[in-house]
Amino acid sequence: MRLIHSATRWKKDFTVWRYFLFSLLVGVTYGEQRFVQEPEAVTVKHGEAITLPCRVADRVGIVQWTRDGFGLGTDAELEGFSRYTMIINDSEGIYNLHIQPVLVEDDTEYQCQVGKAAGEMYLRSTTAKLTVHFPPKDSDDQVYLDKASPMSTTSGSPVRITCQAGLSAPASEIKWLLNGEESFGRESINTTKHKQHGSVLVGVNSRLDITPSRKHHEGNITCQVVHPALEQAINRSLIMLVKYAPEVEINVDSAKIKENDDVRFTCEAEGNPHALRYRWEVNDIGVVGDHTTVYVIQKIQRTSNKARVACIVSNSIGTTKAEHTISVEYSPKFKKEPEDVDEDEGKEVTLSCDVDGNPPAQIVWLHDSQNKVIEVGATHELTITPDTIGTYECRATVTGFPEEKRTMEVFMRSAPQVSPVEEQFGLEGDTVQVVCDINSIPRPSEVLWSKEKYIINPNESRYNVLQENTRRGVKSTLIIQETLAEDFGAYNCTAKNGYGSHTYEIQLKRQRKHYC
Repeated sequence: MRLIHSATRWKKDFTVWRYFLFSLLVGVTYGEQRFVQEPEAVTVKHGEAITLPCRVADRVGIVQWTRDGFGLGTDAELEGFSRYTMIINDSEGIYNLHIQPVLVEDDTEYQCQVGKAAGEMYLRSTTAKLTVHFPPKDSDDQVYLDKASPMSTTSGSPVRITCQAGLSAPASEIKWLLNGEESFGRESINTTKHKQHGSVLVGVNSRLDITPSRKHHEGNITCQVVHPALEQAINRSLIMLVKYAPEVEINVDSAKIKENDDVRFTCEAEGNPHALRYRWEVNDIGVVGDHTTVYVIQKIQRTSNKARVACIVSNSIGTTKAEHTISVEYSPKFKKEPEDVDEDEGKEVTLSCDVDGNPPAQIVWLHDSQNKVIEVGATHELTITPDTIGTYECRATVTGFPEEKRTMEVFMRSAPQVSPVEEQFGLEGDTVQVVCDINSIPRPSEVLWSKEKYIINPNESRYNVLQENTRRGVKSTLIIQETLAEDFGAYNCTAKNGYGSHTYEIQLKRQRKHYC
């Protein structure tokens, strides 16, 4: 019984497997209808031909194409659509849609569909967008500028040029070129599109707003119409003639100008109209008689440094002025003579050298106690001590010119020091001078002459006193007229200032007469 049961079960399993394999074989051989090839989005030029592919395997249902969801029919020749043909090859499962010629109105969506039959599923292919490119027509009534060539205008006066491009699909692109280059900014261009009612066709209008200048003179301004269906762009051009005021430049014949050089200025100008009038100015003052392109300054002086030389050029459009500031190189010169300085011990003082030179002078300081440069610059600061007083020298140099130098004294304030020649001589009966040199900073407030404790009055008839300032103090001279024997002898010279006084004795001796 167990053997019979096993055999029966084996037969049942074998029957199931045989049915499964048969079903699989039938499914492969006689499978459900399906798309092998579906249409895809495509772009075509107006007037050309296009074939949208559709291939179906194991077709059972009826094949038709739809246009914008509307069925076109199932026959090869589609009624009502004379330019449409369905290319059919049943054995290959081919049901392609052929359109010739393609027109703008064909720009829409297409789909291949297979009807259901005997339990087969209804098939819809992917929706394919047919894009039709319609280029603008290259004719003067379709693409044109609203201005004729040549176009005359004036610099600084705004102008507008309009370019019209005829109907196209998609809309044409308009570019503006100056001498073949896209040099106009976006802010200068305003483009608008106008779609034709009930159509995909679009017209384009572009405005170029510019303010002409010299760079636009004799320039080629081009409206360039670009479209994907055009092999070459459509160009419309005009030549712009711009009247402009002169553009002026001054040139100098020498890179470096030195004092006493002759300097030649040349004025280069260009304008439209070309009839130009010239004149020159220096520091805004007109140069008499100079109405040419050249102006010459002979033996230029340092007073002309930083002067503004201007060339003024005019035409019928306007006047333009170009300036050049002169740089004259010249030797150093002291604006004012340095002054001696005096101050109390321990006080600070500043020495100054005010020098004019171009290029600016380099100034160095030296002290008589040191044989070296102690400071660089226009000023030198010091503290009054016995070591810092004395003679200071400032030297000014400008490259290419001789050096200039000045000295000044620094004094420490103190009581006077009388230092005359101890013995002086005179002839009896003559006018005799007794000289007293006084070093005194500040200068003496009083100088007294005395003889044998008798103070001499300079207002007495035979006496007179002359006082002369010196760099270090004063020189006092006692003048004795018609000298007598008693006038010879010892004289005292006394000097006083706020810091004290000092007296020194001078011997006036009789000088012997020599007879030939």
